[in-house]
Amino acid sequence: PAKAGLSVRKVIDQDTRGRVSDTSAFPFKYVGQLFGPSSGHCTATIISRTAVVTAAHCIYNTATKTWTDMYKFAPARDKTFAVSDEFGVWRVRHSLVLKAYVEKGEMQNDLAVVHLLPRLD
Repeated sequence: PAKAGLSVRKVIDQDTRGRVSDTSAFPFKYVGQLFGPSSGHCTATIISRTAVVTAAHCIYNTATKTWTDMYKFAPARDKTFAVSDEFGVWRVRHSLVLKAYVEKGEMQNDLAVVHLLPRLD
């Protein structure tokens, strides 16, 4: 129930998103998965030939103050863990996380850039 003078409003309506059937088409092929050995995976988006952007919480755990070992990126993934990747696989060179996220865990700074090594063939 709303307090006096306030009203209740729905911020987000029903989720009507659907699954993308062809992740090899533009713009979906520029979105992929970052993989880590024990941390699972995170979504990342290609921003240059050698970098992707992702959430900082995929790279740095503010609760334990530890870095996550994300080790490869595969574009155009669709929640599958198949060994073959249509567009290839890139290993991670290093990651950059905003200082405000590392020091204060501020969600508005939950942003990281991951630099990639040349594609594995």
